[in-house]
Amino acid sequence: MTRSLALFLCFILGCGAVRARDAGDDYYLLSDDGKFVRELTTFRGDCVDYEAELIYRCYPFKDNAISAFRFDSNTPVWTVQPIEPVKRLNFGVDGVLVVWTDKNICGFEKRSGKEIYRIPNRFLYRTGQSPFFTKTNGEVGQFAYLASGNPDTGKEAAPAKLVKLDLEKGAVVWEKEQAAVGDVRAGQIKLPEGNAYFWPPNGDPLSKHITGNIRAALYPDTNSAFYLAPKEKGEITELRAFDQQTDRQLWLLEGLKDATNFVGRYEFSRVMCCNNAELFVVDAQKGQLFCRIAITEPNHYNYLQTEKHIITVGRGGRKTLRCFDAATGAEVWNQPAKFFGNETGELPALDGLLALVRGKNQEIIAAQFVDGEQPGIKEQLSIVSRADADGRELWKWDVPVRGYFDSQGAIVHRCKSGLMVHRYWYIAE
Repeated sequence: MTRSLALFLCFILGCGAVRARDAGDDYYLLSDDGKFVRELTTFRGDCVDYEAELIYRCYPFKDNAISAFRFDSNTPVWTVQPIEPVKRLNFGVDGVLVVWTDKNICGFEKRSGKEIYRIPNRFLYRTGQSPFFTKTNGEVGQFAYLASGNPDTGKEAAPAKLVKLDLEKGAVVWEKEQAAVGDVRAGQIKLPEGNAYFWPPNGDPLSKHITGNIRAALYPDTNSAFYLAPKEKGEITELRAFDQQTDRQLWLLEGLKDATNFVGRYEFSRVMCCNNAELFVVDAQKGQLFCRIAITEPNHYNYLQTEKHIITVGRGGRKTLRCFDAATGAEVWNQPAKFFGNETGELPALDGLLALVRGKNQEIIAAQFVDGEQPGIKEQLSIVSRADADGRELWKWDVPVRGYFDSQGAIVHRCKSGLMVHRYWYIAE
C-alpha cells in the first residue's frame, strides 16, 4: 500500500466529513500488451510486493505468523513468526522484508523467509509516515531516517535524536542529537516552524556544508544532491548540485525565478523544479536549463518522463493528459482525462490522481475514467496505453465493474510478469 493511499484510507475511515461503510482493494495482473492474466487472491490487510511478486499475509491470531504467497499460487512459499504482534511491514527494501513490532525490527530474506537480522526497536514510526528509503551518496544499502524514542508511548528520546538505519543489514549508520525531530525525510526534517536540513552521509547540519537558506532539497539515487536556494529575496533562485561523497559543488544554475519546489522524479538525467506558473526542466549533468514550460500550479500535477518527453496529468479538476518535448518544452500532444464522481469537494478527491507508468516499450499507461459502454455504467475505470510519440490509443482494458462505489481509483505498477493494476475503492455511509 502506498503512503498516499494509506493516508486516504485513514481519512475516509477515521475522520473528516465523509465516513466509509466499506473499503477495499482488488489486484489484476495484465500482460505488457494489456491482456488479462489473472486476478490475485487477496484479503484485507494483505501487502502486495510488485517487484518480488509476492503477497504477504499476517495472522495476528495465529502466533503472529507472516506467510508469503506467489501471485499464481494459494500455497505459502514460506512462513515466519516474528513472536511479537506485527505493527507494519515494509517491502520497499531490495530483497528484504522489514517487519516492525513494538519490541523489535526484523529483516527476512524475501526469497526464502530466512531471518537476516533482529534488532531492538527504539525508533518512532509515526502513523501515516513511511521511512524514506534511499540509496544516496553511492552507499550500498537502503536507509531509513527515524526519530529515536519509545514505540509504546510514541515519545521522542530526550535529548531528541535522529537516526540513520540501514534496513538491509539492520544496523545504525549514525545517530545525531537534534533540537527536535518531526516528520523525517532524507536530508530534511519537517517541523512546525519550518524545515531543518541535514547532510545524509553523516547527519551534520546542512549549514556545515552549504551556506545560505535552503528552500527545497532533492536526494535521488545518485551521488548528487540538489538544492534550491534564494539568491535575492522573493525573486531569483539558484539551483545547486553537490557531490555527497566529497561535498564539492558540481554546478550552479541561476535565473530560476522564485522556484520553490522539486517535482517529479530524477530520470533521464533531468531535474524538475517549479514556481506557481512555470516548470523548469534542467540537465542534471551539465547544470543547464533545457526548457521552461508554462503550467499553472505545477505542484498539482503528476509527472512521468520518457526518453524524449514529459507527460503531465493534473489533480483537482485539471482534466488533460499532456505531453511536452523535454528539450524544448513544446506541447507534443494532449488527451482529455475524465474524472469520476463528485468534484465539489464533498467526497475525497483521490480519484483525481490518475496513475501513470512507463511501459516496456516507452508507451504511456494511464488509469483513467472513460465513458461507460455497459448498460447502467456511466463512467468506466480503464487502463489505457498510449503511444509516447503522438498519444494515440494502443490498447484499453476495462477494470471489472463490481457493484456501486462512491469513489474508486487505480494505481498501475510494472513487474516482471507485466502490469499490476491495483484498484482501490470505498462506499460511504
